[in-house]
Amino acid sequence: MVVSIAPYCLSFSQQTCNSNYISKHIALSKYRRDIRRGCLRRPQILPSTLGDAVGLRVFVLSDLHTDYTENMEWVKCLPTVRYKNDVLIVAGDVAETYKNFIVTMSLLKDRFEHVLYVPGNHDLWCRHEGEIYLDSHQKLKKLLDTCRGLGVQTSPMVLDGLGIIPLFSWYHESFDREEEITSIHVLPLEMACKDFKACKWSKELSNGDISLALYFDAMNEKNQSVIKEIQNTCKSCAQRKGCYSIQSFQRLSVLIVLSSV
Repeated sequence: MVVSIAPYCLSFSQQTCNSNYISKHIALSKYRRDIRRGCLRRPQILPSTLGDAVGLRVFVLSDLHTDYTENMEWVKCLPTVRYKNDVLIVAGDVAETYKNFIVTMSLLKDRFEHVLYVPGNHDLWCRHEGEIYLDSHQKLKKLLDTCRGLGVQTSPMVLDGLGIIPLFSWYHESFDREEEITSIHVLPLEMACKDFKACKWSKELSNGDISLALYFDAMNEKNQSVIKEIQNTCKSCAQRKGCYSIQSFQRLSVLIVLSSV
């Protein structure tokens, strides 16, 4: 089994500013020409260095943010044949709007045999959805229903002896283990973090405590028996490929966690 991490694709509006204005201006001009030609020359998903004869390949993408036109174009330019036998894990933040979400996931499902998805915070923003959703909970349900309709997996599964377990999660205050900054004025979290306004939750759920984290964690409970079965399957698999859990929010600087099975 080969796990290949796809290059993180940032839009220009998200990249850190370059102090060399001339170089940046030239690069931006070339970038715009590529858009007009219909296909962006962004970094491609890297092929396995072991070749194509090693069986199942698993790729990981996150933070596509395809509400940015250039990011959507990048997805559209992914090869339609090269990854037909491969697995893609989409670890959140596909798009803020439902329209772009469904277009993006459809494009990815057309290019990969298996696509798995876990929601990120930007996927649940309700800023531009009008009155379509009462709150982010309703939007979450809509996104998961849409994934099932597209053939995108949001539940644990075993592929060629490899267990993949999507985990629903949300960040909370215990993630922050850094000392408080007192030397400069820092905006309160509810003002600095857009989730407090862009996400809409019922009264009993709040970004200011652990209630949202507990709510999302409870969504995993219904899969406990399936997870146990997957772990047992992976244990008994002759190739012992293992079991991977995936989530959008991580306390450590890793995207996939190898579980001991």
